[in-house]
Amino acid sequence: MFAPLPTPHEMADWDRLSARDFGIMPEMLMENASRAALQALFDALGVKAHSPANKRVLLLAGPGNNGGDATALSRHLHDLGHEVLLLHTRPRQDYKNEAAYHLELALKAGVPTRLATDLDARDLGGYDVVVDGLLGTGLSGELRPDMLNLVRLTNDLGRKAFVLALDIPSGLSGFTGRPLPEAVRANLTVTFEAAKIGIAQPEAAPYIGRLDVRPIGIPRALRKAHAPAHVLMTAGLTDLIEKPGPGLHKGTAGHVLIIGGSAGLTGAPMLAAVAAMRAGAGLATIACPADIADAVKASRPEVMILPLDSGTEWTPNMMAALEPELARFDAAVVGPGLGRAGDTANFLRAWLSTATLPTVYDADALNLLASQKELLKKIGESAIVTPHPGEMARLLDLDIAEVQARRSECCRRLAENTGAVSVLKGAASLVASANGPRAVSPYCEPNLAVAGSGDVLSGILGRLLAGGLDAYHAACLGVLWHGQAGSILARDFPYRGNMPLEIAHVLPQAIKELKGHVQR
Repeated sequence: MFAPLPTPHEMADWDRLSARDFGIMPEMLMENASRAALQALFDALGVKAHSPANKRVLLLAGPGNNGGDATALSRHLHDLGHEVLLLHTRPRQDYKNEAAYHLELALKAGVPTRLATDLDARDLGGYDVVVDGLLGTGLSGELRPDMLNLVRLTNDLGRKAFVLALDIPSGLSGFTGRPLPEAVRANLTVTFEAAKIGIAQPEAAPYIGRLDVRPIGIPRALRKAHAPAHVLMTAGLTDLIEKPGPGLHKGTAGHVLIIGGSAGLTGAPMLAAVAAMRAGAGLATIACPADIADAVKASRPEVMILPLDSGTEWTPNMMAALEPELARFDAAVVGPGLGRAGDTANFLRAWLSTATLPTVYDADALNLLASQKELLKKIGESAIVTPHPGEMARLLDLDIAEVQARRSECCRRLAENTGAVSVLKGAASLVASANGPRAVSPYCEPNLAVAGSGDVLSGILGRLLAGGLDAYHAACLGVLWHGQAGSILARDFPYRGNMPLEIAHVLPQAIKELKGHVQR
């Protein structure tokens, strides 16, 4: 369901503890990493065991562990008969520990090496593959001029050569995924044991190319005992929902209540309701002010309407009308098109004091909560709150730039403030509970950046809560499902232009594709 997503510090702890607690020496891990990179490279290039050794490979090795990985890889390629040149960025005596060990092995094996500063870039044409082993995930400050020049050289060579980055493209922060200030643009990034958190950030996407995660022998017991603070959502989450059996009927498939709609905002609750049904709910009902019920109902006859009181805005009296009906529903979504006019805030206060259904809070419900922060603690652990960065900023009294700079921290903070599960929407959406790992979506889909997309997500989440999932797993699966729908739409709308309802309509295909990925 989840893959570990360590920070560079957490990954360094895994390396250190492998030696201390298991006797797996760093030299062995480096050897394993180089062999994993070799296989990943050959898989990407279609090189088979019987293929001729005809590749010209340039490897750039910095002084740290990434340089050691590149050095060990150069030995394997050389031993297989490929034409190899290893460029080391420091004099040989500057290499220490396991990197020095593997440099000595490469020299004994006859690998041709040159000091990078002694070489004219004009002599480096004609390579099929360029291996980036300059810098690792621990980079924090901006690149020094010499390294910046080597990053630029790698990118220049990459116009005609296949670029393989080891663990992370040099120049990217392993924490934030941002270039500092430039980074290698790889065709393939082979990352060892687990993707690092920086790699999962949207800022890293233009540099990673295809990502290939390869094990290098960190013991499972160690990874479990020292689990990182973040995890990556995977298609294994779809194991939480099963293919429906022949005995299923609409009453057992889940009934989702959508509370929303107001004057001029009748489409949002319908988007949530359609999404709930496209995600597999047996029934969806929209509760709304009576005077807008016909406008809400007009577009979708399959969605039921529950008119409440008179008028076009929400009042506390509507909660009194709604309360006797709540036993019919399995979960609720509060907020799409709710509005903020008149007595709507008091309706929300009455809902929080009365209802016990697992509930998704979205859109205007979040804006109302931001203006009545004393209500946040009433939300409860069976709920999901789904702010976008602007709503998160209002809920936490921050500005949007602060939220975007500290997305993970803000997502966890809202979960702690409410007791609920928090979803911070956007590229690489985050899910957090007050305890447990923060989950990161692998999707950064521009086709989801359209008004109404959040309403669709809230409908998916409502359906998953109605199906009996706990709030954390419902949030993670819903975010993943929504992301896959965006990926599907990107194929048909590569320049965007899809409507939010189309996100809902591809949900059955999206879950089918995610399930198929697990089976493969």
